[in-house]
Amino acid sequence: MASLPLARRARGRGARRADAELRAIFETAPIGHLVLDCEDRIVLANPALERIVGAPRHMLTSCSLDALVHPEDLPLLRIVLAELRHDVCATLETEIRLRPLAVRRDPVPVAVHAAVLEPGGRGPRRVLLQVLDATERKRAEAQLQHMADHDPLTGLLNRRSFERELERHIAHMRRYGAEGAAIVLDVDRFKPVNDTYGHGAGDRLIVRVAELVRARLRTTDAIARLGGDEFAILLPKADRAGAEAVAHSLVETVRAEAGTDGDTGGPITISVGVAMLDEHPAPSTAAIIAAADLAMYEAKRAGRNGYAVFVAPAPKLAI
Repeated sequence: MASLPLARRARGRGARRADAELRAIFETAPIGHLVLDCEDRIVLANPALERIVGAPRHMLTSCSLDALVHPEDLPLLRIVLAELRHDVCATLETEIRLRPLAVRRDPVPVAVHAAVLEPGGRGPRRVLLQVLDATERKRAEAQLQHMADHDPLTGLLNRRSFERELERHIAHMRRYGAEGAAIVLDVDRFKPVNDTYGHGAGDRLIVRVAELVRARLRTTDAIARLGGDEFAILLPKADRAGAEAVAHSLVETVRAEAGTDGDTGGPITISVGVAMLDEHPAPSTAAIIAAADLAMYEAKRAGRNGYAVFVAPAPKLAI
């Protein structure tokens, strides 16, 4: 009989040791942990969560989800918690944004793993949320996306991104009516600059032209480097007079401001082609870019340093 109290004391020591170990894991974990009561108020939080939201623990305990979670993400998280508490699933993972409580910072993107404590029990149950700061991952993803969408030399959109923007505008046209213009331009006599003064001089010239062209456009216009010394522009709201005014301004700006120096050996000019979207018989991404390209080569044949507007050929009459 004497062994029974000893066994109980041993079990008690084991339970206390397990509790201490769990507490140490909770306190030292590099991932944020918080426990919600049945009313979605925080009853426990660890130091990692303090670092994520920039607030001491005493501000977090008794804090509600409404104060901690970005308002746009709160409905999603409420659904997740309801599904957990009604045994729709055992655990759930999602991504939300947390609002820093004590510092002026942007919302923090986090990955969340949620699980009910004491699953299968009756009555209100608490929920454990494990929170991983996803800021660096989101930043890396954004950087990779930017690299995929932009030209590395000029920072402009690349061909694929421009075609996507143009396709989006064409879809808009199909619903609301055709409008806008596409422009293709390239640098006159660029090859001799590259061949004579080297690729470094050619790259500097492309960057300079890109800067001048971008400065003459509105923020709603899309500009891209298609490749080499060729650029494309989408003017989504321009009529014919407006598109021609932009084309003329680009020609004059580059001629006046690109200048002449030892890197180029002569004045810098461009040739510009314009295609009006409402005048094109069958607008498509490839057809519109091709039309602007044809107009640009017409400007070159006319002597360069100018612009031309694409004119669709008249339909042939059946005899």
